[in-house]
Amino acid sequence: MALIQAPGSRELLLLHAEHQQSFNSFHVTAFWTRLGKLVRGSQAERKWVRKNSASLSPMRLLTLKLLPELEARSLCNLAHGMASAGLKSHTPWAEVWELLKRTAIPQCAYFKPQNVANLAWAFATAAHPADELFDALACTIETRLSDFAPQGLANVAWAFATTGYRAPSLFDALAGEVQGRLSEFNAQGIINTAWAFATLGHRAPGLFDAVSVVLSSRASECVPQGLAITVWTFATAGHEAPALFDAIGEQVEKRTNRFQTQGLSNVVWAFATAGHEAPEVFSAVADESLQRLPDFKPQGLSNMAWAYAKADVPAPRLYEALAKQVKHRIYELAPQELANTAWGFATAGIEDRELFDSIAEAAGDKIIKFNNQEIANLAWSFATNNASSPALFEQIAAEAEKRISEFNAQGLTNMAWAFATGGYVSMSLWRALATEVCMRAGEFNTQGLANAAWAFAASGQEAKFVFEALASEMRAQLCEFTTQGIANVAWAFASAGMYDDDLFEAISQTVQMRSKDFKAKELAITVWSFATTSSSPPNLFPHVAIEAEQRIDEFSAQGLSNTAWAFAHACYTPTSLFTRIGIEAARRLSTFNAQELANTAWAFAVANVRSDALFGPSSNFTELCTQMEWNGKQLCQLHQFTLWQSEYASEWPMLSSSLREQCHAAFIASEVNPSRMQRRVAWTFEALGLDPIEELRVAEGYSIDLVIEWGGQRVAVEVDGPSHYMSTGKPTGSTALKRRQLQAFGWHLLSLPYWDVEAIKHEDPLTQKQLRCEYLASALDDVTGMRTMARGDGWVVIDTLAEHNFTKSASDFYDL
Repeated sequence: MALIQAPGSRELLLLHAEHQQSFNSFHVTAFWTRLGKLVRGSQAERKWVRKNSASLSPMRLLTLKLLPELEARSLCNLAHGMASAGLKSHTPWAEVWELLKRTAIPQCAYFKPQNVANLAWAFATAAHPADELFDALACTIETRLSDFAPQGLANVAWAFATTGYRAPSLFDALAGEVQGRLSEFNAQGIINTAWAFATLGHRAPGLFDAVSVVLSSRASECVPQGLAITVWTFATAGHEAPALFDAIGEQVEKRTNRFQTQGLSNVVWAFATAGHEAPEVFSAVADESLQRLPDFKPQGLSNMAWAYAKADVPAPRLYEALAKQVKHRIYELAPQELANTAWGFATAGIEDRELFDSIAEAAGDKIIKFNNQEIANLAWSFATNNASSPALFEQIAAEAEKRISEFNAQGLTNMAWAFATGGYVSMSLWRALATEVCMRAGEFNTQGLANAAWAFAASGQEAKFVFEALASEMRAQLCEFTTQGIANVAWAFASAGMYDDDLFEAISQTVQMRSKDFKAKELAITVWSFATTSSSPPNLFPHVAIEAEQRIDEFSAQGLSNTAWAFAHACYTPTSLFTRIGIEAARRLSTFNAQELANTAWAFAVANVRSDALFGPSSNFTELCTQMEWNGKQLCQLHQFTLWQSEYASEWPMLSSSLREQCHAAFIASEVNPSRMQRRVAWTFEALGLDPIEELRVAEGYSIDLVIEWGGQRVAVEVDGPSHYMSTGKPTGSTALKRRQLQAFGWHLLSLPYWDVEAIKHEDPLTQKQLRCEYLASALDDVTGMRTMARGDGWVVIDTLAEHNFTKSASDFYDL
């Protein structure tokens, strides 16, 4: 029987049929060895065996019968032949592979290095579960590494990686052996060995450094597939090798048309993952891919979309072609490919409504098959791309809620961010997210902490306990936050109304130390946040004012407006800063929207800083105001601005009469809600025999808390609760502006701070009432510049003070 000379698979089977009665273990081994060689060497033979695999059944049964008789070398050769013939571990061949495994394990110690390498390769190729066998092989290989040829070492590494069997001790030893003998390896052997280490996630920095040096000088020897595998390997391992990437990039540019489609997608994926800038490589691959996109597999399409976005390489023509292919083949894409494609288009800023609708439909049908990261990335992508898909988000919410505890920290923040950005309300999901964030806040990195805070603030969800948990972690890690992260944290807490003294103090200190690192937008957001929470730490506003003045041209229209508003609200209004803001705002006034115009005008009214550049005859401020659509709050701000103009009979152009009427109407329509403290003060005035008028609306539009007559003069009394003051005790900009403008219109003004009013307490009600009366009478005397006393017919003036200030806060003179 000339088995080893059979010219084809059919002839080989005929020989077996003719001589099967005399076949022994030697013949069985020879048969499989020859069949494997035939299939390896010919695509036609491979197709024939695949089509006629049933005809191998008699040989399979004979192999099962004789296999236990095989000695070590024959056993390995048989396994290698079967694997080469494409007979993988599925019915009915799994039975043969299982018997092979059980027979081989006791003989591992007797295998020669070549036999070991062949056996490991065979089981990896057949994909038969064989952990026990690989465990035994690992022990044998580790003690005899120096006996293996370079190809054997490469095959062993490849086999262990392909099966996913981790053998740390063996691979540590293998790394040292290979590194010392790299000069003996051919390029493909080096590539396969490094691939194995990357695939198993086994770190070997010394080996990778050596491989990088060798392959950098031998890149021209590598076939295109080898080049693609190499950059994939180094990117996957996270091992930096700029010289190697440069060398391979040069080869890719020269030989792009020789790469397979998978190789093209793997190359750009690897360059993007490694963060290695190579615009020429991306350009060459894009040009080549445009001609061959229909030949790409779905994974290749998604990798291309992901890679160009990750590398931030613009490729509009490529994305247009990718979108067309993906839409045409949308149901071929697996969950990971759908998620990566959506991420790529969203990150690249490519808006294609039809594409995202297609992805939403395809993903919704199999959302249960998405893993946690894919679900989070899908939600993030749709929110980033402003792609509305309520049905998809409903499905995502339902699925994510079931396994919310399985999401990692980044997945949780991405989900929260996506639902907040998209404005999708799923109360049960938000509750689940809140619980997880509180329990696992310690797992979040600085970006995750900032994003979580932003999401809960933007969503409008009441989650005090979430912000408390986040604040605790933020205080400990604040020095590690980026400047954008710090600004976002401040914004989130301010927007949610969640003030934390220690956190904001730490932010204040950090901003002052790192102010030059902050972008103009970040400075504006930060001071807006402090002003919104009425927090004014020492030196923060003065420090930011100096920095903002120097960089005022870096601020956007929104930044200028928010900065002006923040400083005005905090009642810290340096003339030099507002002068610079006025000049810069005037230069870009046409870019301001209604809110920005209103905030800026109001801020200058509070600051009481003239800006001819912004509001004077040469400015088109009033013209722009005429063109805008305003809401009630903005009209009220503009009304206070016009009152400021009238304070000084300014020569600046006035708003149109119709707009002024709208402003006045909105201002007087604003709702007033007398506080309980205001009512107590009114009762005390009544106890003094006075007749207070509550919430008197004056011609200028202001509503005064209480108006009384004292010594023949009318006095406006403002009862100011906590919301009227900054944390330092200074009045807010709104409060200061009202006080100043009432003064300007001729009112005697008495401002009663809440801490004075609330401090008047006594266990005896009559004594407490008497103390309150004395407090108010003395305060009124000081404000009006009179000294009065009570008589039977009321209060009479008995003296006039030499000097007095028409506007006083009672705490300025009354010490309880």
